[in-house]
Amino acid sequence: NIPAQIIQPDFSVDDEGYEEDAQNDFDISTSPVNVQNIRTKIDKTEIHFINPPRRGKRLLVLDIDYTIFDCKSPSETITVLKRPYLDTFLALVYKYYDLVFWSQTSWKWVEAKITEMGILFSTEYRVTFILDRSSMPRVEDHHYYKRKRDSSKSEVKYYEIKPLQLIWDKVPGFYNAKNTIHVDDLSRNFIMNQRNGLKISAYKNAHQTYRTDRELLLLGYYLVSVKDCEDFQTLNLNGWRDHILQMAGQAT
Repeated sequence: NIPAQIIQPDFSVDDEGYEEDAQNDFDISTSPVNVQNIRTKIDKTEIHFINPPRRGKRLLVLDIDYTIFDCKSPSETITVLKRPYLDTFLALVYKYYDLVFWSQTSWKWVEAKITEMGILFSTEYRVTFILDRSSMPRVEDHHYYKRKRDSSKSEVKYYEIKPLQLIWDKVPGFYNAKNTIHVDDLSRNFIMNQRNGLKISAYKNAHQTYRTDRELLLLGYYLVSVKDCEDFQTLNLNGWRDHILQMAGQAT
């Protein structure tokens, strides 16, 4: 049975409507308050390496909840809660990317889930380091409800994000805006780095979907296909599935 401590409350913020006009909504990323909050969080964060960064490798930052793990499904087996093909995916991309996990939950939940999934014990890939919610700065969003077309609310919305600048500042000489891709099921998490963000479908209701979910297989093929790109920010990461379909069409 799954230990009770890894089935924790869902801390995620509703992402519905977030992407609409997000590319033109620069006040979030340029707000002096947000910029200062992010800088303060960067200065206070310490990275504890599990394995050393590898020179010449790209960086893949992965969310945990609903990206590689269903934290709310009633399933009793880790096989179901763990997204299908996770180990195959990580082993494939590890050849070209250093692996970092960044979760929106506290360390006790992260440690329990990572341990249960066996991620730290694999001989096929290695994790460089892990970040938790304590490394996520809070930002204010003055147009959150406007994007959701909810005219009944006008107050500022506050939520936490994952600014990649934290990693780039803490690991200079290895990772930067050109060689980093951040995979998450919530678009708002990469509001500061929209050209590095790749949104993946949420892995939910695992007890019903785990037999048919192929998202990580497709994502693995995509990440390998772009591994030699000199600047990931030139890619259309929103169209990563279309890229895979195009590749499949050329192969037939």
